[in-house]
Order: sequence, then C-alpha cells, then structure tokens
Amino acid sequence: MKASNFFTSLSNPIFRRLYAAQTISLFGDALTWLGLALLAFELAGKSSPVVLAGALTLRVTAFVLSPLAGVVADRFDRQPILMITHFGRMLLV
Repeated sequence: MKASNFFTSLSNPIFRRLYAAQTISLFGDALTWLGLALLAFELAGKSSPVVLAGALTLRVTAFVLSPLAGVVADRFDRQPILMITHFGRMLLV
C-alpha cells in the first residue's frame, strides 16, 4: 500500500477536520489518564495502585453507562443538560 493512497482521504476537508479533532481529543484523553495516575501517586503514596484502580474503574464505568445517559438525555431539553454537565466538569477539573 502506497502512502499516497493512505492519505487520499485527507483531501476531503470535512474528514480532515474530523480526523484532526479526534486526534486532539485522544491526545487530551491521554494527558488526562497520565494526570490521573500522577495525582493518585502524589496523594496516596504507597496505596496509589488501589486508588488509581478505583479511579480508572469509575472512568470506564462512565463509558459503559453513557448509552443509558443518552436515552435519559433524549427525554429532556439539551441546552440545560449541556450547561450543567460542562459546569460540573469545570468544577471537578
């Protein structure tokens, strides 16, 4: 497979922006995982593996339960939901 064939999909500007946005999102997600691990190590010391395991379990649980949250969110107005979740995440971070 030639490299030119591999990058032909990037000639589409909509796909190129979507691909760039996904790449940036994944980079931010990786930094979040790293920051979480460092924070657990700094706060918990020797018991940091247990703290990190609990935090990562909660994080994965959120990904698993997100389809159910989507069903609930479809029943309400989206703008207040978005505002509440964004401000809640801002306070947590």
